[in-house]
Amino acid sequence: MIDLKNLTIEKAHDALMKGDFSSVDLAKAYMEEIKKKNKDINAYLEVYDDVQEQAKVADAMIKKGEATMLTGIPLIGAIAAMGTLILILINIIPLLIGALIGGLLA
Repeated sequence: MIDLKNLTIEKAHDALMKGDFSSVDLAKAYMEEIKKKNKDINAYLEVYDDVQEQAKVADAMIKKGEATMLTGIPLIGAIAAMGTLILILINIIPLLIGALIGGLLA
């Protein structure tokens, strides 16, 4: 079981790189948590239908050594203007994220 409460981006990235769990496992854990709690808090108005497919792409990128720090990490993106939260899985735009992190870590 993945401890989502204490999971940081760095810990998740390290675990994904070591193979402690996969992006698919991580996405599934978050989806289960959303399913359990959202009926009471109604914080997630939209969750992308293709989260599992994106997680599979992220796992393939990790296996090929093409992962950035955020590849396979589910992120909660707040869109304030719409008042909605969307679960997104960063793996399709590694160049933008990689450039951002590369600049932060340099």
